[in-house]
Amino acid sequence: MGVNPRAVVEVLSDGTEAYDRGQKLDHYRHIPSLPSLAAVVLVAHRAPTIEIWERGSDSARRRREFGPGQAAEIQASPARPLVDEVYQGSEP
Repeated sequence: MGVNPRAVVEVLSDGTEAYDRGQKLDHYRHIPSLPSLAAVVLVAHRAPTIEIWERGSDSARRRREFGPGQAAEIQASPARPLVDEVYQGSEP
């Protein structure tokens, strides 16, 4: 595993969602030792949704959300996970 991640993926759960979306996401935004971190990907557990927070060219964070039938475009990575495939086999 590299020491300079371009993206972090968090799979949300009932017990951690509030922390992951709040304090933890804010922590990722302000880690000075991780200048390489360009995206935080949140994978929802209640609905087929992938949320991506990315740093823009002006260093501001931008939020994008992808749902069923879409490919989650992570600019910091060549990966384009299909939301339907990520949730394939999971219970509604």
